[in-house]
Amino acid sequence: MKDDQASTTRFRALAILLAVVALVGGGTVLSACGSNSSSGTEKAKEGIEKGVEEAEKGAEEGAEKAEKGLEEAKEEAEGAKSSAKKAIEEGTKAAEEGAEKGAEEAKKGVEEAKKKIEEELNK
Repeated sequence: MKDDQASTTRFRALAILLAVVALVGGGTVLSACGSNSSSGTEKAKEGIEKGVEEAEKGAEEGAEKAEKGLEEAKEEAEGAKSSAKKAIEEGTKAAEEGAEKGAEEAKKGVEEAKKKIEEELNK
């Protein structure tokens, strides 16, 4: 559950980052709109390109972190599954060995009882 919350939090942070980058890029475009020169257009174009690059970089980093978190969660789940399976196998083996030992002891007890009964009858 905590991994789901962390992923959601990371996603929200990434969305906020993208929104901020878009606002910065939009502000650059608006600041250039008042200018009639080509330098204003160039500034706007550069601002947009920079904003897009930053957004792409942020998206890539967010995706990498999310993928890494998912892999870690999978590994932890597999480890827990493996541990549980091993514990079940060990418990089953111990139970089988205990049952076999108990059966052997019961068989010995029956044989001893038979011997005592035969001894008592032969007296």
